[in-house]
Amino acid sequence: MPIDPACSGGTRRIIGMTEKPRTFDKAILVTNRTEHHSHQAMLTGLHEGLLSLGIDSRLFLVNMDGSDLGGFMESVAAAAASSPESTFLMDINGRMRLPAARALKKFSFMIDHPYAHLTRIANLSPSDIISYVDRSHLNMLKALGVGRGAVFLPHGGPAVRANPKPMKERRIDLLFIGRLEHSPRRKDLAEGLAANTPQVRDIVIETAEEAAKGKPLFDVFCAACKRHSVDFREFGSEGLETALRTAHHWAEARGRYRLLKSLGANLGGRQVHIVGEVNRDFLDTVPDGFTFLGERPFNECLDLMANSKILLNSVTVFPEGGHERICYGMAAGAVVATDPSTFVGEDFTDGENILFWPSDPADSALMVAGALADSGRLDEMAAAAAAIYAAKHTWVSRAAIIDRALNGAPIT
Repeated sequence: MPIDPACSGGTRRIIGMTEKPRTFDKAILVTNRTEHHSHQAMLTGLHEGLLSLGIDSRLFLVNMDGSDLGGFMESVAAAAASSPESTFLMDINGRMRLPAARALKKFSFMIDHPYAHLTRIANLSPSDIISYVDRSHLNMLKALGVGRGAVFLPHGGPAVRANPKPMKERRIDLLFIGRLEHSPRRKDLAEGLAANTPQVRDIVIETAEEAAKGKPLFDVFCAACKRHSVDFREFGSEGLETALRTAHHWAEARGRYRLLKSLGANLGGRQVHIVGEVNRDFLDTVPDGFTFLGERPFNECLDLMANSKILLNSVTVFPEGGHERICYGMAAGAVVATDPSTFVGEDFTDGENILFWPSDPADSALMVAGALADSGRLDEMAAAAAAIYAAKHTWVSRAAIIDRALNGAPIT
């Protein structure tokens, strides 16, 4: 059965005199070193979390070209020779595929939708453990025949910042982080699919439009296939990835377009700072209050969050999961406004410690404007969110899920 941490609340491991020792008490974690993406921050957080649980963890951050893999490979070889039964390897998105690494059991932290890594998923060994960040993703893993033993491991974040700035001292009203590079317009979606058969075109368009409503991407894709009497397997691996990627990009872009258009038209001069790649044609017109900062290193994004009152998050395709921006925003003391999520909604309440986007984008600006009008309320919301987040959603909490998956360790 898949492992789901929803019923567990914390991370402290209670060790009794009769408890059996861990099977896997050593870990080797590896990912690329980069300043623009959050991968190394994620694995660093999990590394620190595993250490706090008593697991002997080693972290290797390697160059994108693999030029400094020596230390990692030496560590893997030593573990394979001396303790292969008690050491596990952990990577992100199944990227570590070197033959030598197959000597160790692997836990792959999949941080994206499964469609984005079909080849890597297919190359996993039967003994490897794969995770998923959104509960609806398990449906696709099962359909691919790799759902058995999969682990629900949502995105997490760091410890809450000590003494966060009060809202009155934060210089940024609204901070949006995310790419604005794919067209949100239906005609562009249709034109991009023109070379395909009408059946394929309609399946992808229907999938994109349903996903834009916050419905699980693979589920609505399968429903569209059924309406057109097509088995999704007929797309093949490459076609499946292309179809879902196209629908995902459009649904995500559409959600962000509608949100930013509403904010630009109804915020009455409030500033919106935007971080990420931007296609100059993404918005029809650029509102006066929008400031585009371009791509920024991850650590700089964290500082921007710590100086922002409300962090705007729009992802669309994680309706039953979370996102690291939610966690990092709460840790930085910002109020988070984000897509509704059944998982996030289990612990956080709209209007009390989080803001969920309403179904009508026109109401999004009204919600945000109302929140900004009362800095005292924002302080209360941020503090309430931080308390819940610190108890249940840090990387230490997520490390406990990994411990449970590998060792049957209790999560309390």
